[in-house]
Amino acid sequence: MPIRRPFNSAIFLGLLLLTVFGCGYQSSLEKAPPSYVIKEPEEEKENFKTLQRSRITIPVFVNKTFEPLIENTLTLRFRQQILRDGHLKLVSSEENSDLTLEGQLNSFGQTPLSFDTNNAALEYRISLILQMSLKDAKTKKILWQKSGITGTSDYYVNADSSLNRAALDRALDEAITVLAEDVISEILDLYR
Repeated sequence: MPIRRPFNSAIFLGLLLLTVFGCGYQSSLEKAPPSYVIKEPEEEKENFKTLQRSRITIPVFVNKTFEPLIENTLTLRFRQQILRDGHLKLVSSEENSDLTLEGQLNSFGQTPLSFDTNNAALEYRISLILQMSLKDAKTKKILWQKSGITGTSDYYVNADSSLNRAALDRALDEAITVLAEDVISEILDLYR
């Protein structure tokens, strides 16, 4: 037969009060959090209209490294991010666009991260350094520019060289995708 302990209503009441009044959460609609910028409704509508109307072109990136054909992957991932986001309309020619996003790959490197007992590399970190600029397609005025944009990704070495190249390509694709997301997000913040 199980042993039953008497129910202590004082403990129950104390726990109930602690749960209801002691959680520490407050709701307040009086002030916006200090990290947010409050915009006037008309300004927000105008920025949204401008953004929705903007057509952008992304020419093939300039490759200043010895890594072959990486400029094609860079360009493709940035174009895909524009399409995925949907705030800007991607167009093929600069004549039909409002904005031009230009990119240049200045650096590509591989750094070994771990080694086996024979000092052969087991894992590498790749790093890419980009320079980007957003220009008004008509006036050529630079609206946004940034250099030293860095992306990194890691991959493991395999005994089969074809698998190594596939692992390197996956790491490059991962780093470039994250770079594209970050850069496009920063550009869209210009309109917010």
